[in-house]
Amino acid sequence: MMEGHPALISSCEEHTALLVKRYGAQLVGLCSRLLRDHDLAQDAVQETLLKAYLKRGSFRGENEKSEKAWLMQIAVNVCRDQMRTSWFRLADSESALDALNRASVETSEEAVLLRIMIGSLPKKYSEVIWMYYYQDMTVCEIAAVIERSTAVVYRRLREARQMLRSSMQPD
Repeated sequence: MMEGHPALISSCEEHTALLVKRYGAQLVGLCSRLLRDHDLAQDAVQETLLKAYLKRGSFRGENEKSEKAWLMQIAVNVCRDQMRTSWFRLADSESALDALNRASVETSEEAVLLRIMIGSLPKKYSEVIWMYYYQDMTVCEIAAVIERSTAVVYRRLREARQMLRSSMQPD
């Protein structure tokens, strides 16, 4: 039995299944955004869940929000490790537009256009926008995931919003 887990799930396999149910779609979305490839993202999620399973004893959170931040941080680190490989740099030729369209679950033109605009932002801005608005993470959770201060997260959110506003303005 896992100590400290709010649901007190009896087996690690059941706990992993619960993590997939609770956070699977969010993890795939985050990894898709970071890796710009849905298939690589699914592999990264699998690796994230494996690492979470192996490190389950190190999780000391008391609620679902801290569990989510813990998982998202593992996922970001897994994606960063993948992006450091020479294979990834060679394989990263797929356009951001194609990846965003494929990962998009909303079908309205405005939603797709907004995702494309977010995808065109520099990565450090688009990842905080993605986590804040699409993953419903708090500024503190995002700061923990990207290993920066909350002030940096607030600044990046503000600057990203400004960039999006200016790109929406007619010329």
